Amino acid sequence: MSAEPSQRRTQRDLLLDTAERVFAERGIEATSLRTLMAEAGTNVGAINYHFGSKDALLAALIHARSDAIRSEREDRLASLESSDAPDVDLLAAAIVEPVAALALRGEDAWIRLVDRIVRSHREPGWQLLNETFAPQAQRMGVILQRIQPGLRRSTVRFRMAEATSMCFRVLGDLAFVRANVGTPSRPAPARDVVDDLRDAVAAILAGRETSSAP
Repeated sequence: MSAEPSQRRTQRDLLLDTAERVFAERGIEATSLRTLMAEAGTNVGAINYHFGSKDALLAALIHARSDAIRSEREDRLASLESSDAPDVDLLAAAIVEPVAALALRGEDAWIRLVDRIVRSHREPGWQLLNETFAPQAQRMGVILQRIQPGLRRSTVRFRMAEATSMCFRVLGDLAFVRANVGTPSRPAPARDVVDDLRDAVAAILAGRETSSAP
């Protein structure tokens, strides 16, 4: 009996890992419970036992990674919020680095899944994903407005959305980007790509300087 909870946790983790990979590859709506069962080597009873439904499985999957990312961002955001002069480069780092930590460990299936959900706007999970990250996104928007007080609210939201989308798009396919900016035989170092991504996100957030000259 003492081994039973451990076995259940292992099976739950297997289902989450399988769903993360298969949802990222095929899409959520296109993936049936039968497919997940076959890929995980289990049965529908296991999914029902641990999650209750496919939607609940997806919710657990979104929270499994997003909680860690939000936790890692917290100190960065708190530091920016307490700063008298918040910096756009540090704001970009708060967006990029927690996600990059997953990609650099090779745990990029979740990043690809989020990218798929964000780009489609139709996949299940969009609303939950939006709600999960909304509080921190709002705080980052406030920080950006402190950095550039004259920005319209719509401009802040646009820049935040595009910066975040770029982050997930690049880090979700880091191997391809490394080969594309280097060569297939000599891909660019992963850390260099992350640093370049952080600079690009900072540029999106900052926008372009407009000249006051006639």
